[in-house]
Order: sequence, then structure tokens, then C-alpha cells
Amino acid sequence: MRLAARWRQQSRSTLKRISLILNLKRCPMINRLDFVVVGPQRTGSSWLDRALRTHPKVALPAFTKETFAFDSETEIDLHTYFQRYFSNAESGQKVGEIGPTYFHNPRARDRLRTNFPDLKIIILLRDPVERTYSLFRHEVAKGRSPDDLFRAIEQNPEIVESGRYAKHVVDWQRDFGNDRVQLLWFDDIEARGAQMVMDVHEFIGVSRRQLNPEILDKYGSGVVPRFQLLATMAARTARFFRSAGMDRVVEGAKRIGLKPLFFQGGDTSKLALSQAHREYLEQVHADDIRFILEQKRTFHGGKS
Repeated sequence: MRLAARWRQQSRSTLKRISLILNLKRCPMINRLDFVVVGPQRTGSSWLDRALRTHPKVALPAFTKETFAFDSETEIDLHTYFQRYFSNAESGQKVGEIGPTYFHNPRARDRLRTNFPDLKIIILLRDPVERTYSLFRHEVAKGRSPDDLFRAIEQNPEIVESGRYAKHVVDWQRDFGNDRVQLLWFDDIEARGAQMVMDVHEFIGVSRRQLNPEILDKYGSGVVPRFQLLATMAARTARFFRSAGMDRVVEGAKRIGLKPLFFQGGDTSKLALSQAHREYLEQVHADDIRFILEQKRTFHGGKS
């Protein structure tokens, strides 16, 4: 066991050095973030990432959607961060990242506020019950959770806590100011996705640009792997490569079609939201449901 742990540590260290060499093509011109989409998880953040990448004046992290830099337990080195993820960013672009795990993490919020006090924050709102159950299914698909909702929440309370809108939205608004926090609605992706993205363009300070129609049809839904063991192994392997800075390897595997092979093909009906689960989550998220309804009334039918 010790030899295996030492080998993993040495391998990760070597891969990190290789990654830094690959990213040292030129020094980054960028040393700031202009905006961050803080999630939470399972609210359309991957779709928004793809949509924003189509704008020539928007720079997002190279070779990955999420960096996990600001909620990491280790101290962040901003020079290395910008060097690794934004070495190709250009002057005049608005620089941001998509970090859905930041939403409920006080460490991430504090680091972002300390380092980028003028940062603009984007939060995606979704029915709290649907969002929590979607995250539960996602954790099961990745092999990180048992397939029983109650045991899953007991083992990983963040499945619920990450969707505490009534608390966390207020925290972000308090720390950054209401005028620097934009609220978006998950339901709008299908109903008015193009307009929604142009609203984001305006908020972050780039020209409003019409979205490619192909992007509108590509927002995720929950999946179930055919073989759970293979999904677990694939997820752990991906985390290993990303922790070593080898995001290109993971993204390359996705491009050649390996992701569906490992994470799709199972029976989705096995994890359908039952009435009992819905009633339980409605009780757990009672405050958050009220908060969402109040926000929708304030923004006149979900238009931010």
C-alpha cells in the first residue's frame, strides 16, 4: 500500500512538471478574473461554458471547464493558475471560469473576494428538489455515492447543502454586492437560451452575440452507467490526471468518445425521482423553494 501511494505521488509530481512545461509556451498576459459562474452543480453550467466559449472576447480555462482552484484545500498560487489555464488569453478579452462547486464553499467565496474584489458573479437557479436529485444521480454515476438517496445524503451532506439557495445566494450578494451578482434560471435554457446567453454577454461587458443554434440543443441530462465499476475507475482516473495538471488527456478522451462508453448506457428508470423522495426533499428544501419563488416574482417570470 505504501509503495502504491508513493508511486501515485511521484507519478502525479512528474505529470505536473510535464504539464507546466507544456503550458510555458509564453507567459500569460492575464492576471485577473472578470467573472465566475459559481453554479451550483447540476444547473446547466456545462451548457453555459460551451455557449460562452463561442464568443471571441471571452476567455475561459484551456482544456477544462472546472479548475477547482479556489475551493482547493491547498493555497492557490495565482501566477501558476493563470499560467496553466489562461496562457492563450488575449488582451481585451473578459476572463472567467465556471466553478459550480464554489457556490456553497465559504473558502472559495473568500478567496475570490480577496483576490478579485470587482469580480462579477453568475448564479444559476433551478428547482431545488430537481437539482438535488440530479446531483445525487450524478454522484451515483461517478461511483462516489450509494444508489440509495438517504444513505447518499448521510454520507455526503453536500448533495443537499450545495443547493441551499436561501443561504448561499444571500452570502454572494452580501460579499460582492447585488449589482455584481446575476441570477439566471435553468428553465430558461430551453425556453430562451439565446437571450439568456446574450444577457450574460451584457453583464460581463462584451458585445451581445447570437448563439449558434446547435448549442441550444446541447444541455445535459442525468445519465446512468451500464457498468458501475468501469464508471468508478474512469472517474478516479480522470481525477488523477486533472490533479496532475493533465487536463488535455481527459479532454482528449472525451473528444474521441470515451465518456459515453464509461458513463452511459444504464437503465435511467432505476434512479427515477419517486414521490416519497420528492416529498422528503421538499421538506429539506422548504426555505430554498420559497426563496426561488420570491426571486422569480422579483424578476417577473424568470427574466434577469
